[in-house]
Amino acid sequence: MISRRKVTLRKTPILVALSLSLALLQQTQVSAAEPNPCEFDRSPTWVAQENSKVGDWQWDEGIPIALEANVKKLSPTKHVSRLAKTQDARSQRPIEGWFSSSSAQCGQSVGLHISSAGRYVDASIFRIGYYAGAGARLIERVKIKVPDLTPQEKAAPFLTTEDASNWPVAWSLKVTKKTPPGEYVVRLDASHTEGSFVPLVITDKGSRNAISFLSSALTWQAYNKWGGRSLYSGADGKADTRATIASFARPYAGDGAGQARYMEYPLISLAEKVGLDLNYASDMDLDSGGAAIESSRSIILSGHAEYWTTAMRANLEKSIARGANLISLGGNSIYNRPIVDRVSNTTSNTTSESMSMWRWGGPKDPHANDPLLASTAWRIFPILNPESLLLGSQYLGITPVTDLHVAIGNPWPFNVLPAGDILRNVVGTEIDSPLYSPGPSIQELASAKVVVRTKDATMMSTYFVTSSGAAILDIGTDGWVCSIANNCPWKSKSRAVDSEKVARVTENILDSLRTNQLAVIHPPTLNVHDRNIFFDEWAGIVELN
Repeated sequence: MISRRKVTLRKTPILVALSLSLALLQQTQVSAAEPNPCEFDRSPTWVAQENSKVGDWQWDEGIPIALEANVKKLSPTKHVSRLAKTQDARSQRPIEGWFSSSSAQCGQSVGLHISSAGRYVDASIFRIGYYAGAGARLIERVKIKVPDLTPQEKAAPFLTTEDASNWPVAWSLKVTKKTPPGEYVVRLDASHTEGSFVPLVITDKGSRNAISFLSSALTWQAYNKWGGRSLYSGADGKADTRATIASFARPYAGDGAGQARYMEYPLISLAEKVGLDLNYASDMDLDSGGAAIESSRSIILSGHAEYWTTAMRANLEKSIARGANLISLGGNSIYNRPIVDRVSNTTSNTTSESMSMWRWGGPKDPHANDPLLASTAWRIFPILNPESLLLGSQYLGITPVTDLHVAIGNPWPFNVLPAGDILRNVVGTEIDSPLYSPGPSIQELASAKVVVRTKDATMMSTYFVTSSGAAILDIGTDGWVCSIANNCPWKSKSRAVDSEKVARVTENILDSLRTNQLAVIHPPTLNVHDRNIFFDEWAGIVELN
């Protein structure tokens, strides 16, 4: 049996945190007549025009998708310390790179830092999209001479991930009209070594597109085990040797693309296939201000958007309060609250970024009792602001892969499938549910019987509308987006996945976002009423006063 106990929420931390959120909502407004020096196409059909261009079917050939958070799936050379000080040492490690920022906008140049076994590297810049099924378009190909590394003065402190800040900028990508907004990946290739990717988001700060797609760089960095440690485990795979500070100045482990190839690219390809005009932004853009989504009618979160700073959540809540829809096509969204640190270097005119997260089971957070500075899950003390209050549902745990059952009545967006249909092997591994958390009344769209920490539970896809008229959909599993392309790294290829059904439901969602009347056209039928309990991962189901 799952234990129950009474808990009384402390009011003061919530009020203090709410005050901070309100203070963060004062953002600079973007003019409707925003300058467009890059001559980005801002017409209503710009995505369709872009995708009419010729794609490159070989853009990812020879570089298999790698689950960057899983040490067992990585080559040993992928997670050893990169502290090489000489040119000779360069030949002992694979080709890798990282951009000095997760996103860039018109007129900006973003530095590409490279380490390679060879002196020269071929860099191919691709924009991700549909492109008649190719999945990406080649923008440019350049040959880069790799500079010598600057000696690393000392190893990273015990609680910090390794970084590659000693890798000099080998080349800079300048955002011009040749590089329209979107998600990009630079492919790095050299002789006699495996290639790798480096992701980047190009934004248009003057975009008036009604739908925003947020890329989840913070979540990727939390799981990134490059150098030996992530925010989840150390080089020995144990939680007590995990890092509490993750540097952004490093490549992503695995194939170099973070989680983009399976958590975001399948959804982007589908959205651009149906001609949806998107405003692209990184979650770090949202952390810097609300302008990234302030003109949006709908905001899309992809497969895994777990890490959200106070500023990010405040800016999202501001948009929902004015009626913007939130579509979460993943699981475990908005679960952890990290602290982002930015340090400016006036000499080099650069800014170094890192994130702090003192997770359970590791070293104790020195700000553990501070509701403003504690880095922990949003739902627990001292923050006490569960994500279910925003999403209607919240993270329940990790479960084996299983089937998703459409609810009785065939509700939207599953109404494009036969009544009572089953989507095979779509649920898992990280799942959500409204049944064990406080929150508003919601509609059950689909569900699955699961086992979480040896206990029986119910995963659920949910939908409701806020008092502001914002439609909130939470699909409830991080296996949704990767199932579109059937490329979830944790799923056995021998198990059939109903990719076509997932794509059909997703297209139905995307098509519905074309209107500004989503909540009116698809009103929810509320059948799970407001709750005052939540699921504590360590204590089980907890009843709140």
